[in-house]
Amino acid sequence: MSGDQDRARFLQRALGYALSGDTRFECLFILYGATTRNGKGTLMESVLRVMGDYGSTVRPETISMKQNVSSQNPTEDIARLAGIRFANISEPSRGLLLNAAQVKNMTGNDTLNARFLHENSFDFKPQFKIYMNTNYLPVVTDMTLFSSGRIMIIPFDRHFEECQQDKTLKHIFSETESQSAILNWLLDGYRALKCDGLTIPESVRFATERYRHESDKIGLFIEDEMEPISNAEERTSAVYDRYKKWCDSNGCFPENTRNFKQILAMYGRVERKRPFVGGNETTVFIGFRLRFEMSGFTEYKGSIPFA
Repeated sequence: MSGDQDRARFLQRALGYALSGDTRFECLFILYGATTRNGKGTLMESVLRVMGDYGSTVRPETISMKQNVSSQNPTEDIARLAGIRFANISEPSRGLLLNAAQVKNMTGNDTLNARFLHENSFDFKPQFKIYMNTNYLPVVTDMTLFSSGRIMIIPFDRHFEECQQDKTLKHIFSETESQSAILNWLLDGYRALKCDGLTIPESVRFATERYRHESDKIGLFIEDEMEPISNAEERTSAVYDRYKKWCDSNGCFPENTRNFKQILAMYGRVERKRPFVGGNETTVFIGFRLRFEMSGFTEYKGSIPFA
């Protein structure tokens, strides 16, 4: 882990946690490395093999937003996780949009409903923990995934060059002796977890917070396009118009007006009132002012008089 012993211990405990049926931490662990050849895939495949019937792969689509599919409907993807403790999502595609309701549903302690194809649905108490290894962080639009602690990012920031790679590792880790060593490593992690808990190291905390900040599109919009002034107010319709332009410029989809106003209220006051400048009663955003737009001006190409 690039010499970060605290992060290495955290990873060992997070993976050792999969040995148990305990789901108290209620989170999705994301092993993230922007570059390839950093070992996360080899590690997760080795743990999956050690877990045997207690481990399973999960399709990335299981926790993604899919059109015309309700996260509350029982699915075969969920049914396959009954009795599983280690659920691995490997290498989702770029731009995967997380289904926040599904992530909360699958990482919580609540009873799940599922069914296999052409069979009756059934209820089960989840024991599985979800681990994703990826080069691309999924897209998050619901910030409550962060405020509720549902996501933890474990950085894999080392890239092994060609001359540093051991291409026999996967074969070595599949051998009985290596499998036994990996299991003992997981057991040590679980014992440490039971004894000392899951202390979050600074590197994991920082990576998760950075992910939250970069996912908070409305927060980034406010940083870019507004300035905090205690008594200032702007019509939310004007703020939303600027927000849509900002989204278009930054290649992201805008929230609908209802969600937009709800999220704005996390940053300032949103009230129904008559604006300071007069006019009919409307909804205003208090505590921020839109920055002056320069887009209406064009550069003057002529000569400067009296120069």
